[in-house]
Amino acid sequence: MIIKQIYNNNVILSENEAGDEIILVGRGIAFGMTPGSKGVEGRIEKKFELQDDVGQKFKTLVQDVPYKTILVSEEIIDYIKTQSTKRINDSIYVTLTDHIANMIERIKMGIVFDPTLLLNVKSLYKEEYRLGLKVTELLRQKFPMTRKPMTRKAMTRRKAGSRPWKAGQPAGW
Repeated sequence: MIIKQIYNNNVILSENEAGDEIILVGRGIAFGMTPGSKGVEGRIEKKFELQDDVGQKFKTLVQDVPYKTILVSEEIIDYIKTQSTKRINDSIYVTLTDHIANMIERIKMGIVFDPTLLLNVKSLYKEEYRLGLKVTELLRQKFPMTRKPMTRKAMTRRKAGSRPWKAGQPAGW
């Protein structure tokens, strides 16, 4: 396969035999390579062949998401596809990978999650909730981390910023 574009050391854009663009992921897959280089076959860990708008969004996303997060997201998506009774759209590669990457960053920053909607999710989306519990367990195994305590100032800013505010209303409405 010929490298069309290098996103980072672990992610490249190439083409399959049909000429469709594919994203290849592998540890150090682009190390020492340049666009136009050949011979990455032995370094490929995952292949993503997404079509149309989803493919374009995923190409943008993989430039900023860590390699490990992409691989774990793929593992989670495979699990969801095999365990769910519902049809899973390819857009999950973009939305879930982005969600997981942002969630990890928020945990590292010590941002507290608001569990208010959890009861509604649990009762309205039983299958998704069940799958989410297993996914949470997998994420805790793959990304062991402890949450940094959030400073009082940062927590106040976070809470104040998450509330709707209208001119003329006191803060906190």
